Amino acid sequence: MSPPPAPPPLPPASSLSGPAFRWLHAGAWVLLGVALAHVFFRFSDGTLDPMELFNSDELYLPALYRDLFELGGRWAGWRLTPAPYFFPDMPLYFALQALSGSLVYATLLYAAVQVALLVLSTQFLVRTAAPPGAAALGQVVAVCVVAGLLVAYGTGTFRVMQTSVLSAIHFSTVPMALAGLALALRTFRGDSRLAPWLLGVLCFLASASDSLFAVVFTVPAGLCLVLLAVARRPVPWRRLGAILGILGGATLLGFRAVRWSTLKRSGSGYTKLRADAAWESLRQLGSLVVEQVQRSPGLTVLWVVMTLAAVAVLVARRRQWTASGSPRGGVYAVCLFGVLALGTNVGAVVLTGLFRDDTCFRYLPMSLLLPFLGLAFAAGLVPRETWQRALGAVALGVVAVAWGGTFARNPWRTEGPLVSGYYPRLVACLDENRERHGLAWGVGDYWNAKFVSLFSRTGLWVNQVEGEGRVQPWITNVDWYLARHGERPDHTFVITERLDMAGFKRRFGEPRASFQCEGVEVFVYGDGFDTALRDAFADELKVPRR
Repeated sequence: MSPPPAPPPLPPASSLSGPAFRWLHAGAWVLLGVALAHVFFRFSDGTLDPMELFNSDELYLPALYRDLFELGGRWAGWRLTPAPYFFPDMPLYFALQALSGSLVYATLLYAAVQVALLVLSTQFLVRTAAPPGAAALGQVVAVCVVAGLLVAYGTGTFRVMQTSVLSAIHFSTVPMALAGLALALRTFRGDSRLAPWLLGVLCFLASASDSLFAVVFTVPAGLCLVLLAVARRPVPWRRLGAILGILGGATLLGFRAVRWSTLKRSGSGYTKLRADAAWESLRQLGSLVVEQVQRSPGLTVLWVVMTLAAVAVLVARRRQWTASGSPRGGVYAVCLFGVLALGTNVGAVVLTGLFRDDTCFRYLPMSLLLPFLGLAFAAGLVPRETWQRALGAVALGVVAVAWGGTFARNPWRTEGPLVSGYYPRLVACLDENRERHGLAWGVGDYWNAKFVSLFSRTGLWVNQVEGEGRVQPWITNVDWYLARHGERPDHTFVITERLDMAGFKRRFGEPRASFQCEGVEVFVYGDGFDTALRDAFADELKVPRR
């Protein structure tokens, strides 16, 4: 079979001139900063719930930092999440916490850095995949797209960017995957001797940090490169085999490394393959998609249009854009990867039954974002510099108008919990009752334990339990069930929310008093409660009683 004809030359397309690019690029980053500030103020004024930033899932890294570096806890005592987030989440958050000295400020700084990493990784992929002369405009549009999505998130109606401001919630797989795709394409084309090594290191670290990376990047990237190689004549089997070896080997090493580094103490996973769970997961996903269409129809339609456009490119431009030397081969590769990643990511989440409610969108970060980021590559197909300048200016204008409209309807406030210092009402109430009821250590469910322990200003400590008071060794240090620290290390109270208090009272007796905090009943116990509770903990953990 004869090779496909060489694609016709592109129309003259020069990069944006230096000054034009610098001004547009600087303006886009300024708008990104404004959009981030907009989101933070919306957390402060109640448009967005601060609990999105500080619920127990998000307090995994703050709790780990405090335990290891402030309280002298043992790494060996920790029972980690199935995705331990070793890189980049853990070192990044630890550094920001050490520099800021504040949980709240470290959380906000982490959000800003993570969004910046998303933009930079997208720009790296644009520089790798965009046609000659189109990378500059694509980088400007990439910043504008992220800024625009942040503005939409700040309105409380379109939550695609929600996970971008959270730590340890799978979002770090997105910038890692975008950077990995750029490195894989450079390796595939033989552009860089360093790219294969960087790709291997990135896949190893990402796989050791979050197993979701395999379906977000490793599997779709491998399939993408195989299909691209087969479309070429002759097929570069040696180079393809080397890349697949890097992807597969680094991923397997990453999985082994996480088991070794945690001594197999990380969680075993969330679910197993079951047909009923998969069907329910698919049903929940469908209903939430319908709800999102109703809440934000314009952006949802844009997501659908960009996804269908990628499919259309794969069908209509298969011969022209996959030919060896085609300047638009990189764009075709990104479209192919995006469609494959959508299938593997959504398919894996649905088949394993992970999708149960709207919080489970955190498992689909790449699928939600990549169609919007595709605008950066679509913009790069504009052929003339004059049109590129106009399109760049329009992108900035759209974001500025969108933010201006939301600001006019709801101006920023200069006071609020994220400005004056976040102090949850439940924690404040418990602190106020500390001396009145003799509160010291206590027990509560997973969602209250870390929350109270980290935000209490009087030294309250809460160990997490479940049901009728059983140990819950999930994303916590089990040493603290029997350890003692502080001036008053005796368990004296129970936060009853979501616990089986009838069973709890059968095991440990009736409380001597109770009071209400923000609609939550708190039981106060007296002498003998701490001993009985610690004996029960020791029996469950199978360790000697202290």
